[in-house]
Amino acid sequence: MANSPALHSPHSSPRGARTRQLDTALIEALLLDVTAALRQRTLVSCLDWSAANAHQIARLLDGASCAGRAPTWLLQLALTAGHPLSEEHLEDLSPEARALSLLNERADACLPVALEKQLAGRCRTCALEAPIVAALVGKLTQGAHRDLACRLALAIWSERPDAIKPVKHELEAFVAMMPPATLRVTGFSTTDTLAGALRRACSVSGLNARIEMAPHGAVQVELMDSRAHCDALILLLDPQSQLEVDWRLSAAERLDSYQERVDALCSAIDVYCRRSSTPLLVNTLPAAIGPHVGHFDAVDPAGAAYMTRQMNERLARLASTLPALQLIDADYAMRGLAPDARHDQRLWLYGRIAYSEPAVRKLAMAFAQAMSARARGPAKVLALDFDDTLWGGVFGDDGVSRLACGDDPPGNAFRAFQHECLRLKAQGILLVGLSKNNEDVLEVFGSHTSMVLRKDDFVATAINWAPKGENIRRLSRELDLGLDSFVFLDDNPHEREAMRILCPEVFVPELPADPAARATWLRQLGATWALRPTEEDQRRTDMYRAVRDAKALQANSGTYEDYLLALRQTLTVETLTERTLARAAQLHQRTNQYNLTTRRFGEAELAGQMATKGSAVVLLGSAKDRLGDHGIIAASVIAIDGSAARIDSFLMSCRVIARSVETAFLGSIIKYLLERGVERIEGEYKPTPKNDVVRDFYCKNGFLLQARDSDGTERWLWTVSESTIPVTPYVTVTWSTP
Repeated sequence: MANSPALHSPHSSPRGARTRQLDTALIEALLLDVTAALRQRTLVSCLDWSAANAHQIARLLDGASCAGRAPTWLLQLALTAGHPLSEEHLEDLSPEARALSLLNERADACLPVALEKQLAGRCRTCALEAPIVAALVGKLTQGAHRDLACRLALAIWSERPDAIKPVKHELEAFVAMMPPATLRVTGFSTTDTLAGALRRACSVSGLNARIEMAPHGAVQVELMDSRAHCDALILLLDPQSQLEVDWRLSAAERLDSYQERVDALCSAIDVYCRRSSTPLLVNTLPAAIGPHVGHFDAVDPAGAAYMTRQMNERLARLASTLPALQLIDADYAMRGLAPDARHDQRLWLYGRIAYSEPAVRKLAMAFAQAMSARARGPAKVLALDFDDTLWGGVFGDDGVSRLACGDDPPGNAFRAFQHECLRLKAQGILLVGLSKNNEDVLEVFGSHTSMVLRKDDFVATAINWAPKGENIRRLSRELDLGLDSFVFLDDNPHEREAMRILCPEVFVPELPADPAARATWLRQLGATWALRPTEEDQRRTDMYRAVRDAKALQANSGTYEDYLLALRQTLTVETLTERTLARAAQLHQRTNQYNLTTRRFGEAELAGQMATKGSAVVLLGSAKDRLGDHGIIAASVIAIDGSAARIDSFLMSCRVIARSVETAFLGSIIKYLLERGVERIEGEYKPTPKNDVVRDFYCKNGFLLQARDSDGTERWLWTVSESTIPVTPYVTVTWSTP
């Protein structure tokens, strides 16, 4: 829809007075027979409707409404031309359309608070109507909503870079408030265009990026540097540079030449990732524009398709073993562009610029989203509506037998969507049910034979007639997970908007209206993408179910001590290994509450700690009880310097909070250090809005307060001479050797 000529504002190019007069005459002529005019959509769209008066717009829309509701494209055309719409025409239009209509009516109007919240929430969905938003941004900058204008402009920047112009001066101050990040860019082609787009793309993802440019063609030199001062090194690969062939060479020589290039690049990447903890982001080679060897291009070693596949397979093998390396799928990033539109041969020949401007924006967005994902991690919970979301129809009206879910359309679309939900569960995302229904709706998952999902696939449900915002807050407390961990999917736009207003922390994307589009859409929802799946991910639902059973046990126990004894808990402590590396990094990225320093050690940094002999150690704890196996739930990074040690991170999953597991883990760490001659152990507590639960952790476990900084950061000390090792009778500790 965004590419339709009907949706481009006539203000994008100034028209002369003579042309405007012609448009006015044509508008009047078209209004003589609106029904016939609407069949000439291209002509109608090309006219400057800002030249029309309010009476003419009313005639146009009334005429278009004779056979029903006026088409959406026509309403959008009137809005982008600067005309307000009546409440009747605004019905079922987007919040951005309603906001634009209000400002078209009165430029100095203030948006209602509810509407402003809706728009702010929709900035995260990537489903905004770009032409409407582009016009709205210009209007908002004239009033008191400049921050909102900046958010909206950034949200559509990839599709409409011109939307930035009205907020150009305000944007720098707006972006300056975002978390900073330093990125260094290198490549075999000119990277200036990527560097420029990358700063804007990072701001779309919530990062204030400072971009450093490597010297042209200095890839090997860059990969020999650890780049410790950067947050990430970005390597741009392009097919023109990598697929170059010297056709004077023999077939064997051509193959050897290409293999040497691939080996040299992959070897340099391998060396970099083993020496540096700074992430390296590299794009795969996109599909070639044209073949080198015609029909045999995928078979012949000199074929563009063959060479592309070889390079990407080598990169994939490296990424599977190197935590610091993250691959960006170039074909997926540029999927909205035809292969021919991804490159401009003139740019390559005149400036060695490998990708077109639209392609560079797409790649920049992919790199920026990967950086943002590394910082925040994926969503943890998928909150699902039932009726017309997981199946077609309404349980209360249609009963089980008439619900659409099966092998035939439209039921196969809902069944495919359930398959995707089950895929996300297998990758560690918790499923919860959030439905306005009676409790007996859960019978559907057992009695309808075509349901992919089962009742026990949901770790929790909230099925009642209360507002879903209230229910999701209750589920958040039950699971002990923040609202910002939730993704809410509902077919009803009113429920989505209500959730955005009541719980702005929850991510509420725009579920496609067509059920047939939903399965593919859910696969593409980046908020659910795991950075690196772990064994614990596959068992996460069972782990949380064990937590729920433990709460039931606690409720039926006489005292809390009786409950802890009845759990029969075991903690297994081990040092970090390659097998547990991904989970250790995942814990550091995801854990917010029981996290004393909130230092976010990634896989590459942890691997570096693991390789350091004697001066650092990473310890992990796995918990079990009689209700289930919780997997690896605790991690700590400790720096050792002779007889002194410093706990750089101490964190634990919320699943086992307040069960004395934390005491057992800390006691195990201290015993481990004492055996290695350590006599002084420093600990730090850095307060955040989410970790107040651990404020007294060191105090309760024998550490003495040494200092408190102005920002609230506390430093604690445990010594052999003045402190005792923390112990608990409720947890049995064992050690596992690699």
